[in-house]
Amino acid sequence: KQLVVHDIPEAILVVSGDLSQSLLTNKAFKDLLGEKAFDNIRSQLQQFFIQPSSSVASKIKTLLDFIQDLQIIPQKKFECNLKYFKETSTSEEQFFQAKLLPLTWDNQGALAIVLHDVTQQRTILSLQIADSHKDKVLATVSHELRTPLNGILGVVQIMQKRIQDPELLHFLSICKNSSNLLIGLVNSILDLNQIRLKKLELRPEKIDI
Repeated sequence: KQLVVHDIPEAILVVSGDLSQSLLTNKAFKDLLGEKAFDNIRSQLQQFFIQPSSSVASKIKTLLDFIQDLQIIPQKKFECNLKYFKETSTSEEQFFQAKLLPLTWDNQGALAIVLHDVTQQRTILSLQIADSHKDKVLATVSHELRTPLNGILGVVQIMQKRIQDPELLHFLSICKNSSNLLIGLVNSILDLNQIRLKKLELRPEKIDI
């Protein structure tokens, strides 16, 4: 049994029905908790915290609570999401999808705990969500900037028609050019966002080259 599960990437622990002793562990579980982790199985199960996304009552806080409160041994299979705080030099958090599988071991009730590490997937998902929020904020801000810029440009154009002083016209020209540059930048940002969303519409036009 040990040889079969030894090199499986998921961390596997088989404990007795009363959670008093470890019956089998593989290399991934030993790497996760360390060789001394199995002196007190109940204490180790308390280091894994149930995540809110699991369909578990809010009062259940740890994997040990989950097992004891739902009395799953030896009834049926359950799944839940876990967070584990690994005490290392970087004090990292790890996230797992856990499967709890009741089984018979030497004619006695036992429980297999299989942990699939989803830390990297959660990190990627978090970055994707943050990137999506950034795009929405950028598009909203760009739209909001374009309205007052068009207002400034309109006022400058009206003033250019009414003012004769060369020096003031020069200043207005600077304002107009700067406004046009800003509007061009805002439009480019909006176009870039449309490209990212695959919604940019191309309009064929004739040009003189």
